[in-house]
Amino acid sequence: MRNKEAPLESMRNTSSTMRNKEAPLESMRNISMITPLQLNISMNLIIWNCRGGNGPDFRRNFRSLLDRHKPPLVALLETKMVNHQVLLDDFHFNKMIEVPAVGNLGGLVVLWGDNVLELDEIATTEQEIHAMIKYISKYA
Repeated sequence: MRNKEAPLESMRNTSSTMRNKEAPLESMRNISMITPLQLNISMNLIIWNCRGGNGPDFRRNFRSLLDRHKPPLVALLETKMVNHQVLLDDFHFNKMIEVPAVGNLGGLVVLWGDNVLELDEIATTEQEIHAMIKYISKYA
């Protein structure tokens, strides 16, 4: 009899061990996530696949990010825009490199402030912008 019960006891021990390993995962579900805003972390660069640069949700959220973090450089992907001048004007950047959308596909723009950064455009394609980024030191 003892030999027949041993495998059963072994299975009971395994299942209780597995339950103990799962318990920490279940308790983690109640932990709230800490966001960068709570840690007071600032972003120096934003790269965002915005999936449309003219929508009111994008514009509101983009303004909020810019006001909070004040990044000197932003790259927006999938803007679905042919002309990005409105983004340059509305969001107070003074330089840009753009790739227009083709129909309702694509659209890239890099926006920056020339008081902090200098960008030299190297090449652009329908899906890429290549540039050399130079930081302008305040103490040079």
